[in-house]
Amino acid sequence: MIASTSVDSLIAHKESGKAAGQRLAILKHLREDPARAMSRNEIARFFDLPIQSVCGRIGELKEQGLVIEDAPKFDPGTERMVKPVRAALDPVTTH
Repeated sequence: MIASTSVDSLIAHKESGKAAGQRLAILKHLREDPARAMSRNEIARFFDLPIQSVCGRIGELKEQGLVIEDAPKFDPGTERMVKPVRAALDPVTTH
């Protein structure tokens, strides 16, 4: 069960516009090199964001079909297998 304070924080974050800005920045960065896949931890370090924020933004971008998960890879920073994400191909530019 999610604590009501967590839900309140999430709502306030989305209403502030910060979530949209983070989502746009992450997507823009991934689109700079569509072949590059980054782990959520790599994205968090690059943008100096909490991992929870990055996971939330990636989840939203996945729901919109704007990013896709790549093949799992070993992340030396966490010493775990991770599912990196990359920008989905833009259907307009793939013709």
